Amino acid sequence: MNKPKSVIFLMVFFGWSAGAGLDSIVKFTVLADYNIYLANGVPWVFFAFSIPVFGLNILTLYSLFTPHWLGLYFALGSLAMSVIHNTSSLLLSLKDLPAVKETYAISREARGLTVRDEAMDKIFSTNVMLSTIVVMFIFYAVVAFYVYKNRDYFSGNQPSIKA
Repeated sequence: MNKPKSVIFLMVFFGWSAGAGLDSIVKFTVLADYNIYLANGVPWVFFAFSIPVFGLNILTLYSLFTPHWLGLYFALGSLAMSVIHNTSSLLLSLKDLPAVKETYAISREARGLTVRDEAMDKIFSTNVMLSTIVVMFIFYAVVAFYVYKNRDYFSGNQPSIKA
């Protein structure tokens, strides 16, 4: 595979995102995100975001292996929907942090993971949640930068690479 490193980064990112997305769709009942939406009476919102984002990640990944002009739009659409999905989850979490903390603990226990109260108290604070939103925006901005940087690649007009 003779592709630019930034394209390989995007392949890894969207491949991982697709795998994580499929896992979350299949195992939704043990996920804190789904349970946050459920507790707020809108569990369908979880699927309204998760399923299209999964599809867009698969289409983006395909477009990275077989460059297609729509791949740029698949990638940007996936990133935009992911940001909205993650932001809405975090904002709903801020409404009732103690309940979210409990939901997260139940989710970890259901997956056989340990729960440490000291760590939970630190994680589920308003400052950490707001910091998480900032870090998430920065991370998605970096990925969007690489998508935009490789916009010509998606149309099949990638520069020739010499060994």
